[in-house]
Amino acid sequence: MVTMANTRLTEYTAVQMLAGFAAGSLTPNAVLEACLSRISEANPRINALTAFDTERAVAEADASTRRWQAGTPRGILDGLPIGVKDLQDTEGLLTTYGSLRMRDHVPTADLLMVARLRKAGAIVLAKTNVPEMGAGGNSRNPVWGATGNPFNPNLIAGGSSGGSAAALAADMLPLCTGSDTGGSLRLPAALCGIVGYRPSADVIAHPARPLGWSGISVLGPMARDVDDLVLMLRACHGHDADDPLSSPADPARFDISLGLQTGVIDGYLNSPFVPVMFGQTDFVKNFSDAGVIIPIRAIIASKQWYDGLSDAERATVNDAVAKANAATQAWLDKASVVALTTLEDAGVTVQRLSEEEKEAFRELSQPVYRSGLLPEADVETWLAVANKTR
Repeated sequence: MVTMANTRLTEYTAVQMLAGFAAGSLTPNAVLEACLSRISEANPRINALTAFDTERAVAEADASTRRWQAGTPRGILDGLPIGVKDLQDTEGLLTTYGSLRMRDHVPTADLLMVARLRKAGAIVLAKTNVPEMGAGGNSRNPVWGATGNPFNPNLIAGGSSGGSAAALAADMLPLCTGSDTGGSLRLPAALCGIVGYRPSADVIAHPARPLGWSGISVLGPMARDVDDLVLMLRACHGHDADDPLSSPADPARFDISLGLQTGVIDGYLNSPFVPVMFGQTDFVKNFSDAGVIIPIRAIIASKQWYDGLSDAERATVNDAVAKANAATQAWLDKASVVALTTLEDAGVTVQRLSEEEKEAFRELSQPVYRSGLLPEADVETWLAVANKTR
């Protein structure tokens, strides 16, 4: 659901923002205005964002709003404001690498990953802070100063993508770029509580690799949840002839199902399949029951696993996801306005498991974590499909 009571617009995920654009309940203009307002509140405290391209961003948000109103969005990120790490060139926008020697550097062209994000409709609003030349695990430099952790500005946000991670965690932007040589995507994500993905060297073409043709340095997306991260990855991955480490691949390899499925809840936070609820954990805490199958937010995380299923098994998974989506949405819609005491009150089909069946699920938990779990199917059918991941 895009409309959420008591939720700031900047707290919406990128997926929710796009759904709002499509439905006409949100506009890129409104999102950009909300982001700028939130930045004015939060950025002076944590110093995550550095150079801004506000005038261009406003013009691009206007154009994006008109495209959505005409039903002709440019791409899968159309209208989303993003932050770009200050090690990555942005056409017409100051890019300093955190170095005094580069404090007047305004690139004439975008880095390839940035160009791909713009082509998908993303609006580059600001640069995100880094350690000087990206060297370090603490995002501070002599040009812009230090970035503080959004939960406590006296602590570090990590590096070298610390500005991106802090901006996301503070709800200033829905998406940001990052890069990783020795932990620069992963460390800030861990310290700020967001998602940073270090892909293999061939996934996102990087013709300007700082260490020559070595796979040690890669570019990657950063977001507040996995759905948003995969969405961003879909827009920026791909081969380029100027990067010999990148490799041709299926353009749709990250077009995985981003939906609602089911999982096994065996007590809150003690389940063989830990639910990915994206802000809905209170529903699990309040309404789950040991050994009950309920719909949860998750994704088919492994395309390789999904492709390995037979046509009949894949049809079963697709049908299962559709049913879970409908059941979960009905449940969440009702739970948002009614004080529920049981899952049955929400109209959710409940299947209770025997101790033997729960033990079988525990045994399978690791190899099939977050993988196509089948709702409303008998346990034998579920286990037969899940067993293909072992």
